[in-house]
Amino acid sequence: MMPQEKLTAQEVAGKLKEAIRLFPTFNPAQHKKYLVGLFVLKRISDKFMEQLEVEGDDDPNLFEVYVPEEARWETVRRATQNLGEVLRKAIDSLENQNPHLKGLLSWIDYNNPQEMPENVLIALLQHFDTISLKDENLENGAKTVGEAFIEFIAYVAEEHERREASKRLTPPDLNKLLAKLAEPKAGQRIYDPAAGTASTLIAVAQEADGRVTLFGQEIDPENFRLSKINVFLHEVDASLEYGDTLRSPAFVEGSQVQQFDIVVSHPEFSRKDWGSDVASNDPFNRFEFGVPPNSNGDWAFIQHILASLKEDGKAVVLMPHGVLFRSTGNEAEIRRKVLERDWLEAVIGLPEKIFYGVGIPGVVLVFNKSKPEERKGKVLFVNGGKDYEAGTKRNHLRDEDIDRIVKTCCQFGEAEGYSKVVILDEIAQNSYNLNIARYLPIATNEEEIDLNEVQAMLEVIKDERKNLEEVLQLVWETLKG
Repeated sequence: MMPQEKLTAQEVAGKLKEAIRLFPTFNPAQHKKYLVGLFVLKRISDKFMEQLEVEGDDDPNLFEVYVPEEARWETVRRATQNLGEVLRKAIDSLENQNPHLKGLLSWIDYNNPQEMPENVLIALLQHFDTISLKDENLENGAKTVGEAFIEFIAYVAEEHERREASKRLTPPDLNKLLAKLAEPKAGQRIYDPAAGTASTLIAVAQEADGRVTLFGQEIDPENFRLSKINVFLHEVDASLEYGDTLRSPAFVEGSQVQQFDIVVSHPEFSRKDWGSDVASNDPFNRFEFGVPPNSNGDWAFIQHILASLKEDGKAVVLMPHGVLFRSTGNEAEIRRKVLERDWLEAVIGLPEKIFYGVGIPGVVLVFNKSKPEERKGKVLFVNGGKDYEAGTKRNHLRDEDIDRIVKTCCQFGEAEGYSKVVILDEIAQNSYNLNIARYLPIATNEEEIDLNEVQAMLEVIKDERKNLEEVLQLVWETLKG
């Protein structure tokens, strides 16, 4: 008898994608959670039954996760009616038996016939019944399940969620780039103040073979729930907290935020109403370089990240291109002060259409509080925006594109038209403008237009116009009153 081939992450993700077609009309805001919940429940049950076969003794004390009879997949599958209630009882029983799983799945209400008709739920249970998620049937055990989960969430973001996707998930290729640039080492503490679904933190842990400690905070409740599921499926330990990092940081020690060896992050771009009204009296003194305008929290996140770094710490941060040159409020002054502190090590331009659902240019900023002597007073600029694989929904960084960026940064090397080391004096002469096109001119006899810069500047102008309109409306209402 031929041995059964083990499922790859792509094959498991494919099964998840197939399940979407069982909904008459798939609405990710309503339906994604049901697929995720069934996937997790099936994985927990399958792995438990596999372990039970080895132990031979159905004793709760022998298992890290014990699945009671009513929560086991076979029990759920035998039900012929009131399936939503059956699933609710299964999840409650599972979480009550395992306090460390509290809240993992109980936020999903299967007993909601308007969103989850029973005939669709029956079809979904039949579909998941065909997928074995025991370790013995998976190519790489927990890693296979975790990667399949990330691929599925990414697929939904790219195919269904459109513009909202940029707030929900960092594409896997960018996570790989951030993780490699972070250069994590065994024993380090890694932090993400805008953890999203925790995919960036997990990528860093995988880069370090899991020998790091992870911390993260997330403001979006759905993202936070998905992050807990993500680390559980990957079997990665992480301290994750829900809440607003800028207004109420979760990781604090006395009068300051906790400090970490590495910070990696993809904060929500240009977040409005981020908390400038209370930042000037911030009890943790995070905004020493100035308080950014309430219309844009990019430099607020950057300052929080810098405050969260140890004296020899390193940060790798995804930001919109406009953060390099925008001067709304006192952003130019904040940028100048950060540069004068000499913590910025590299500015890496990314291709357009690299994020889910939005086409705005992106940039990676690498901060290093303990630069090597030969890098002090200098910033490396990398034009990584030309090397990519074009896609219909978004563009992708190939492995060779990532490797080239990482190698250039590690060597702090120059290559004509691709990378250049610039001294801070030259940046000061450019009014601390960090636009990559100023330092890496394209070799041509005609002046080239940097489309990324134009697009980013248009985004800035739109924001400033909106702010002005709001002020004018307020003045008009005051005069009328």
